[in-house]
Amino acid sequence: MLANVLRSQTRVNIIRSVVFYGLSFDLQAYANQFAALAELIARQPDIQVIINHSGMPVDTDLDGRALWSAGMKRLAALPGGAAKISGFGFVHRPPTLDLIRPYVHEVIDAFGCDRCMIASDFPTDKLFGSFDDTLGALAVSIENLTDIEKHNLWGRNANRIYRLGLPLTS
Repeated sequence: MLANVLRSQTRVNIIRSVVFYGLSFDLQAYANQFAALAELIARQPDIQVIINHSGMPVDTDLDGRALWSAGMKRLAALPGGAAKISGFGFVHRPPTLDLIRPYVHEVIDAFGCDRCMIASDFPTDKLFGSFDDTLGALAVSIENLTDIEKHNLWGRNANRIYRLGLPLTS
């Protein structure tokens, strides 16, 4: 059913409009939707698509994890694909470092440090942990990256991907 909806001409026209107006498309989806979405998005290679909340990896059993992983790699293969690393409170309660670190690394491995952004899902994530604890766990998850990669993840990539034009320092 979903695949047929995503393949409809209306959806194709919406995606074309996003490209025409120079907008980006923030995508909130689940792993079982990734294949059809990747097919739809691939029709417009000029579109900037940002996968929200690390692709919502809610199915954490082996099959669910494999489906999520394969789907994220497929979305990362799209020329305009990018990912926001966030939203772990809906998957892991609380979103501890040990639980989220493997997902953070897998998203970065799929998309690369130049197409990922650290983000938050606050105030919603406040239901599952404090702002400091949540972003602190994300910071520790990327502690082995270079300073340039960290700066990119914490702001430079968002500035570039969303075409904000903000004057960033360091």
